[in-house]
Formats: sequence, C-alpha cells, structure tokens
Amino acid sequence: MSSYAKEHAWKRQCAVCYKRGEEKFFTTCDGCKAIVYCSETCKQADLDQGFFTPGQSHRCTCSVMKAIMAKEMALCDFPFSFSKVTTKRDFHEKKVARFLKGYGVCGQGLWRKECQVLKTGKRFENADDLWVLPVERDILSKPPTSPLSPLSSWKEYYSFRCLPLESPVAIVLTYPLTLYYILTSCLRADASDLFSQIIDGGEVRIHILGVEKEAELKEIFLECARLLPNLRLMLVLYGKNSSPLLDDVWEKENLCISIRHQLYHESSDLKPHFAVAFNAGLPAYTTWAETVTKLLSEDVIAYFTDQSEFCCFLASTCVESLGKAGISPITINPFRSPVRVVTSEQNMPWFSNAFIFRLMSSVHNI
Repeated sequence: MSSYAKEHAWKRQCAVCYKRGEEKFFTTCDGCKAIVYCSETCKQADLDQGFFTPGQSHRCTCSVMKAIMAKEMALCDFPFSFSKVTTKRDFHEKKVARFLKGYGVCGQGLWRKECQVLKTGKRFENADDLWVLPVERDILSKPPTSPLSPLSSWKEYYSFRCLPLESPVAIVLTYPLTLYYILTSCLRADASDLFSQIIDGGEVRIHILGVEKEAELKEIFLECARLLPNLRLMLVLYGKNSSPLLDDVWEKENLCISIRHQLYHESSDLKPHFAVAFNAGLPAYTTWAETVTKLLSEDVIAYFTDQSEFCCFLASTCVESLGKAGISPITINPFRSPVRVVTSEQNMPWFSNAFIFRLMSSVHNI
C-alpha cells in the first residue's frame, strides 16, 4: 500500500482504549462479532467492566448484539442497483462522499447534509434545484396521482413514481416516506379510530421532535403531502439546534410547516394528533427525559425512529426508568435509508431511520 493510500485508508478504533489503525490489526468479540478491539486485554476489560456500553459489561449485552447482527442481511436488503455497495460494513464517510460525487450531488441541494466529509453548514438558498438530478427533478417537482393503496416499500414507491432503481434519491426521501409510513401504516394499525378521525377531518397535526437537519431540508416533506392529497399536513418542527435563519412558517400546496427554535417540553402548543422523532437517540441526550415525560403526561401518541436496534434497546431502559412507561415492539422501517451508517468501533447494521417504535404508557389505549 502506498503512503498516500495508508494515510487515507479507513481506520478502525478499539471500543475500549480508542486506539486507531488499519483493520487487520483489530479483532471482534468472539460471541457477537459486533464490537471491535485492538487486543485480548481490551476485549476482556469490556467483558468484565463495560466500555462500549457504560455501566453494562459486554457480558450482559453480547447476546443482544448477537441477535442484532443476525438481522444484518435483512437490514441490507434493498431493491436498488447500488445497495450492495452502500450497505457494506466499510462504506465509511469518504466512500459516501465518492458515491455522491459520482452522481454529481455531493454538497448540492437537498444532498448537502449527506456528505459528512464536507462538514458544510451552508444553507441551501436556490429552491429551484432541490433534487439536482435531472430525471428526479422532473418527476418529483410534479404532484403524482393519489396511490390506490398505501405504499409500504421502496420498490412500490419507486414503481409508483416511475423512478429508476439506480436513482439514489431514497437517501434523502427516507424522512418524508418514513413519516408517510407512520401515518398510513403504523398509526392506522395502532389507533384506527384516530386515523379515521384524521381522514374524515381532512387535516393532520404532527409534531416533529428533536429536529436538526430536517428543518433545513423542510422541502422534502412536500413529497409526503403529495402522497396524501386529500389531507392538509400541519407539521410543527421543534429543535434548539435548527438554524435561526430559517423562516418560521413555510407553506406549499397542502403542506404547512412551522418551526419552533426550542425543545418540545418548553413549548405550549396544542396537542397534536401524534408526534414523531427521527433518529432520536434517546439514551444519548438527557433532555429527552423531560420531553418523554411531557408526551406521557399529555397522552400524546409518539413514534421514534433510530439508526440502531441497540439504541432502541437502550431507549427502552431509559423510558422504563421514568416509571409506568415502556416502548412497543421494535420494527424494521421499510423506508430506512439505503446507506449504512458506519462507525469504526463496531459492526452492527446502522441505517438512518432503520427502526420504529412507539412510546407506551398505562394511559394509552392503543
């Protein structure tokens, strides 16, 4: 390997001591094959004390991770011509950048937040070229006819929208299509009376929690609205980290988006029909405790997505610690992103919006 290749090669990282280096110098847990170590010493330390999951030894979580790893093939199953590449364990951020550059979209339009190597905070200002790709721009700039039945997979959606399976547009459409799926499939199954009320009323109020890039890419939610032409979608986006330069209200066709530059539990807005949090990461942010408490106290039906099933497992523990609460069974989201989220210290299959669960409490009757 040349000196340039060595310098730019993907580095693995020990989950215990954080030592970095070429993949050949690392090993994984013998049981789950999920966690990466640089030595037997670090592997034993994690088994005994717990470093990857602070407060829990790997001995306690190994079986959970082994079960998660067993679902890798199912999570990597997409109909796209490119997905065998984008779902590989080593499809790290530099490869993502090269992949997007190959399509000419890296750092452009709605794609700018997908290229982490650029680390761009630049706000997209040219609303006339959101999609960048000419075929996708032509198709997605026009409202479709209403689907005869709810769409429940990427293959169905691409066929309905006449999109070629080599198009990478699913990468950015995971947010509006996940919202569409939660409304038309999850809520319909979990709260049929409420779903009927929404359809009969012709309007749905949805609170989107913990937003970051979703607020800056608000235009993508128009696709969700266009798939539901008989409904007026009223979305309220909450996030303290959303750009202060964004307009507080944005309307187009049957979609209205309001942005609140605050945490959800700080707001005094009226109760929504339901709430959604994309890639929530409940265990990672202490502020979620107050938001979850508010959702429970106001009996709000709330759905969460996460990149990792292990994060959902930890989220269950966090919610249960609040008392008289838990989460529903975790399900795989058919509209998850087809690009793997790769981290150097573990091998578990992570994808944006990969899993869906809902908040449960003793007062919910759904």
